[in-house]
Amino acid sequence: MSQVIDYSFARPGGAAIRAAGFVGAVRYCLYPGDGGKGLTLAELADLRANGLAVALVFESTAQRPLAGRAAGVFDATIALRNLNTLGFPSDRPCYFAVDFDAQNVHWAAIDEYFRGCASVLGVNRVGAYGGYRTVLHLSDWRLAKWCWQTRAWSWTAKLPERHLYQCLNGQTLNGGAVDYNETNADDWGQWPSNVALEEPMTDDDLLSVFSGSEEAHLPREERLTNARFRRDEAAAGRAPSVRELAASAQAGVPVEYLAKISPVTVTQTAGTILTGEVSIG
Repeated sequence: MSQVIDYSFARPGGAAIRAAGFVGAVRYCLYPGDGGKGLTLAELADLRANGLAVALVFESTAQRPLAGRAAGVFDATIALRNLNTLGFPSDRPCYFAVDFDAQNVHWAAIDEYFRGCASVLGVNRVGAYGGYRTVLHLSDWRLAKWCWQTRAWSWTAKLPERHLYQCLNGQTLNGGAVDYNETNADDWGQWPSNVALEEPMTDDDLLSVFSGSEEAHLPREERLTNARFRRDEAAAGRAPSVRELAASAQAGVPVEYLAKISPVTVTQTAGTILTGEVSIG
C-alpha cells in the first residue's frame, strides 16, 4: 500500500511531495472561477519531473451533484477538456466529488448527476469521491467505476472495492494544507499508469459516447465510422482549430463532441454552447 496526497490551494511542490514519501497526487480540474485551485500544465510538469503520478478530481461546490443530470454533463465536459489539454491518456478517469454526508433523499439527484457525467466520459472514466454510503451506492448501481472514499461520514467502514482512501485530513506539507490518502489498487486512476485497459470499447459504447442524436438518421456503420474517428482524435488529445470546428458543425458533427474536445472555455447559456469564435447551437 502506498500513499498519495491531495490538495486544493496549497502548492507544496513535487520535490517536497516526493521527499515526504508520497508516490502521487490527486489534483483539481481547472474551471472558470476556481479561485486558483486547478491543476496547470506547469504544476503537472513539476509533479511528473519528480516522478509523481497524478489523478484528477472535479469539485466546484460540496453539494454540486444535487443539481442533477445537466450539471453532470456540464462538469464532465469541463473535466474531459482538462484531461485532454493536460495530455492524459483516453482511459484515465476523473473523480467527481460528493463532499457531504449524502442520505437516501439525495440519491435521485446524485444518480442523475453521475448519469450525466457518464454520458460525456463513459462510465469507465467516471469516479466518485465521498463517504462510505456514497461510494457504496454509486458502485453498486454502476454509476461510477472508480471509488475514492473519505474517512468522513464513513465510521470505520471501508469499501473493499475502493481505489483510494482519504485517511488523514488537514495535514501540512511545505507550508500548505494537504490530505493523505492510501491506495488500495495498483491503478487508482493515475497517470502515468502501467495498467492496461481492461477491455476495449464495444461498438455500442462508441456510439453512446461519440455519436449524438444529430446522427440518428444515419446508417449504423456510418455512425460507427464517425465515432471511431472522434475516439481517435480524443485519445490523441488533439483539439480542433476554430476553422475545423466551423466545418465540423456544418457537416453535422454532434455539438456534444465539439464541446468535449475543444480546449476553449465553453459557456452554456439558454441551451447554446459557445466554442471560441464559433457559436454552435
